Amino acid sequence: MEKLTRFNWNTIPAHIITKIADHLSPLFQMELRLVSKHWKNALNTLAFQSLENFNPNSLPLILQTYGPYVKSISGHLAKNLSPSELKALFPNLSHIKIHLTEYNLHKSLCLLKTFDNNLQKLEVYSHLKSDKLNSSVMPGVVTSTITSLSMLDNLNFFLSCALNPPFPQFSLLNLSSLQVRFNYSDFNKFKQEFDKLEKLRSFKVIVSYYGNRTSSNSDIELITPNKFLIHNGLKALSFRNHSYPINNQVSINSYLAREICKLFTNPLFLNLINFEWKLLWS
Repeated sequence: MEKLTRFNWNTIPAHIITKIADHLSPLFQMELRLVSKHWKNALNTLAFQSLENFNPNSLPLILQTYGPYVKSISGHLAKNLSPSELKALFPNLSHIKIHLTEYNLHKSLCLLKTFDNNLQKLEVYSHLKSDKLNSSVMPGVVTSTITSLSMLDNLNFFLSCALNPPFPQFSLLNLSSLQVRFNYSDFNKFKQEFDKLEKLRSFKVIVSYYGNRTSSNSDIELITPNKFLIHNGLKALSFRNHSYPINNQVSINSYLAREICKLFTNPLFLNLINFEWKLLWS
């Protein structure tokens, strides 16, 4: 214990301190900042990177003192501040998570435009319904705003209701990571965009079959990971089928067997570090 007390903790490089604390709880990170000024400076960026870790009552003080360290916010934390105020408080913000509704659409889009040169990661969960949007707001303004974010590297885009167009023009973005959920009826449109994402390293997709039921499933293709295992740089692939209508179990099982064999013999499969495939039947 005496050796620990006499140890000069300031000799530990800042990047080592950050790496150690990255595996600890936010509360413990805050405690470690009290070791010394060196530790405080090393951990400020990590401890204050997301405001979700703090009690709302303590936010005013944090905003005033540590705003420049904040890298990530959620839409509900920003609802009482204008985009310009947020820009002043969080000049280095690079990650935004928003839930789009008819009520917050205008402010959310203004927020994205305000940080268009900063945003590297964006999570969008859309609950918009085209028939409920104000006539002055076209559905395409959502996807075009996202497409204009030139610095975006990581995008999560999930729709709970159909939009037209259904998703941004992903091929215009320089993405290394993409998570998306779309309906089977939009597969061909999405595939055209996906084929151009040659720099993609991580891809997570949910293909939903809700509302795509016929008397025969012969015209409803069960999309498999083989459709997306086409890029040399892809290292992580997570694929899920939701609510696929089964009318002929024997035929589907035979089809899956062929697809699995095709998957395992694809040389690009060996490049994957992480792989997941889940099927949910209706």
